[in-house]
Amino acid sequence: MSDRKNPRHPTWWRVRDYVLFAANPFGLHDFEKKSKDKGDLVVPAGKSVTFRYRLLLQEGDEKQGEVQKYYDKFARE
Repeated sequence: MSDRKNPRHPTWWRVRDYVLFAANPFGLHDFEKKSKDKGDLVVPAGKSVTFRYRLLLQEGDEKQGEVQKYYDKFARE
């Protein structure tokens, strides 16, 4: 789950069968076929950027796992 306040929310997720599971908010170039500089994120000196994510593992589909309920709770925190 990607926090609505994250830069570039919603983020892209990368999942591979060799156990890679990652959020990738810098994937504009690869996922949307934008120019290579479109994935840049400039953080001014002395400033910071925060990303918040949460993983939810459950059986069944998103309805059985009540994913929306858990996302809504995460978004309120």
